[in-house]
Amino acid sequence: DFVAALSLLGFINIALGPINATVTRFTAQYASRKQYGKIQTLTREIAKRVALYVFIGLGITVALIGQLRELLQFHSVMPLLVTCAMVYVTLLLSVSRGVLRGLQAFGQFNLNIVAEAAIRLAAGLGLLACITSATAGLNAYLIALIAALVLSYGQLSRIRRSHDGLQPLFDPESGTDREPHSQAPVDSIEHTNSVDGRAVRRFTVPMFIMMTISAAFQNM
Repeated sequence: DFVAALSLLGFINIALGPINATVTRFTAQYASRKQYGKIQTLTREIAKRVALYVFIGLGITVALIGQLRELLQFHSVMPLLVTCAMVYVTLLLSVSRGVLRGLQAFGQFNLNIVAEAAIRLAAGLGLLACITSATAGLNAYLIALIAALVLSYGQLSRIRRSHDGLQPLFDPESGTDREPHSQAPVDSIEHTNSVDGRAVRRFTVPMFIMMTISAAFQNM
């Protein structure tokens, strides 16, 4: 169950990878112009959408948890439920880490990853010392992800303290942000979703099929 759950999580993360790349790209563009207010708005808007859509998806998954357990040949539903929570936190964390990468704060980015690994190890040793089960091991992953998410919010505090405040991503007068010697970015979240959202949708169905087959084979 433990290996199959991590395989399931890995495939989902691959399918939704463009979210992190999108946040990184736009953050880098805004940071080059010192538009930290727009970075703050970008972070908030994308995080809200990720949280909403993933929450809806998790609701559907939980409703079908019994059928999924039988399909994937899990011994119990608990590893699947913990995996669902891990997916939710991982996608929120990918937004924060995308901002750190876009700001070129690689020291903070690496610190976040190392801290997650250290907390996972400590939590895993503690939980497995109490009970040896797949759920205990997965809970260690979940605890580490939550801790890394909280840490990332602290690392991005300078963005939240920006004197610019929240700034609109789309200029209603010009229709875009015009910058010399650079291609004007598409600043509306809707345009962002239209580009990378199509990539996500294109890969979601085949990736879901692949992760379902792979997770089932892990437990056959």
